[in-house]
Amino acid sequence: MALLPWLRLLKLIAVVTYATGTLGGVVARELPERRRLALFMGGPGMIACWLLGFIVAGVEGVSYLSGFILWALLASFISLNALLYSVGREGRRGPISLTLAVGGFLATLALMVLKPV
Repeated sequence: MALLPWLRLLKLIAVVTYATGTLGGVVARELPERRRLALFMGGPGMIACWLLGFIVAGVEGVSYLSGFILWALLASFISLNALLYSVGREGRRGPISLTLAVGGFLATLALMVLKPV
C-alpha cells in the first residue's frame, strides 16, 4: 500500500518532535525554555505519535489491544506527566522526574520498535 510509507514518515516526525520536547524539557537551563519545549513540542508530539500509531496499526491490521500498544500508551502517559510536572514550577526538575520522563519515552520507543508483547 502506498499510504503506509507516508504514515510511517509522519510518525517518525512525530517521534522526533516528542523526543525533542521531552529531552529539551528536562535538559534546558531556564524554566521558560523548558516549558516552551515541553508544552509546544513534547505534548503535541506525543499526541501525534498516539494518533499516527493507531492509524498505522489499523492499516497494518494490528489489534489495538496488543500488549505492546497498551504498555507503550502507559509508558508515554507516565513520560508526558513527569515532563509536565517537571516544568510546572521551578525546583521540580530532579532525578525522579528526569528518570520518569526520559525512561518513559525510551520505553515507549523500544516497545513501538521491537513490539515484544
